[in-house]
Amino acid sequence: MRIATFDADTRQIRIEDAPMPVVIKVHRCGICGSNVSMTSGGAFSLKTGQFGHEYSGEIV
Repeated sequence: MRIATFDADTRQIRIEDAPMPVVIKVHRCGICGSNVSMTSGGAFSLKTGQFGHEYSGEIV
């Protein structure tokens, strides 16, 4: 699996290979337009806690 990592010391972003599965401690999660349509009774229907696919965090 390819992942993007951020090195706080050098302030550089790197693309690296990581073994599967990668466990991430999520620090921030965003929503986007597709999440809005999925929760507003459109073509998709989701339960609470199943959206927010734009996330960042710490690889643990």
